[in-house]
Amino acid sequence: MRILSRGAICAALVAGSVSAQSLTPGGPASTFNLTTFVSGISQITDFRFLPDGRVVMTQKTGEVMVRLTSGTVVQAGTFPVDSSSEKGLLGVELHPQFGQGTNRTLFFYYSLSDAAGGTDLNRHRVVSITLADTNQLTMATETLLLQNLRGPANHDGGGLGIGPDGKLYVSVGDTGCNSGLPPPPPDSNITNYTGTCLTTANGKILRINLDGTIPADNPLVGTAVPACDATSCNANPVPVVLTGVPRTEIWSWGFRNPFRFSFDPMTGNLWVGDVGEVTYEEVDLVTKGQHYGWPTARAASGTRSPPATGSAPTAEAATASTRSTSACTAGRPAASTATAKASPGASSWTAPPGLPLTAASTTSGTTPTGTSGR
Repeated sequence: MRILSRGAICAALVAGSVSAQSLTPGGPASTFNLTTFVSGISQITDFRFLPDGRVVMTQKTGEVMVRLTSGTVVQAGTFPVDSSSEKGLLGVELHPQFGQGTNRTLFFYYSLSDAAGGTDLNRHRVVSITLADTNQLTMATETLLLQNLRGPANHDGGGLGIGPDGKLYVSVGDTGCNSGLPPPPPDSNITNYTGTCLTTANGKILRINLDGTIPADNPLVGTAVPACDATSCNANPVPVVLTGVPRTEIWSWGFRNPFRFSFDPMTGNLWVGDVGEVTYEEVDLVTKGQHYGWPTARAASGTRSPPATGSAPTAEAATASTRSTSACTAGRPAASTATAKASPGASSWTAPPGLPLTAASTTSGTTPTGTSGR
């Protein structure tokens, strides 16, 4: 997880009329003019511009700050957060109709403190709340939209975004349980199957309506899934036992810590930054009902070999795919093999509509970081 330190927001907010499409390699240093926009605030986790030019900022320790158009910064309110490890007030988004008529709705993602009723099994939540014209949060309007997101340690996600479809998307981490090892082989390197367990919302990208209800076209609505222990890192779904009740908020899965994501304003594509362990950081082009590899693969490292975009899976890719989308979803990955024979999980579980058994992600790995546990 990355937090903007004191003054860092000045580097994140840039002035200039040059569009991203006209940049040249090596050009940003001479293209952008950097100025200090906000100072004197520490541990900024997220921010959003309001239509009138004000900026709403979240601090890890629970404070919501508003920069007025005059440059003055005021505190709008505070949420009762557990700010240990990577937890805290992690995300903010504004309603797509914010500022139209009487709509003043904001969305927040935060880790509820023990004193306020939070537990490790129900730590993170997404709420809506009204920002009054006085630049104060009207706490009485806080409405719980999403809960029961585990948060015992790190990998807490916290991203919020409104998609082109008008739905609220949420990124949630896999709760930690780091191995400090690269993806398999060997399979024993895996210590956390949460991203593959479809009865928990952790390690996922979620999609909900703006009132917290579940969209009818979410991929797991009306399905049964492999049973697994949603309270354990070693979730180990059982492929032949389709008795699990899915978290129907799920849009896609197989993530480690998708701390931040963004919708491309030109194409509508959903780009997710998934924090890596030991090997690579990963950037995923995320679509509905797909498994993005964790914990069996991380970018070029691991047992998944996705085919090129738009091409039919090769025999090797088909095997990797059935491990990634079925066996990984259904339990421990099958032994690595370069044949098209389905794993036990694939033969005993038919994907529901909208869940193609294809290798999932369009990913790119950066230079190996050599670090873990973020």
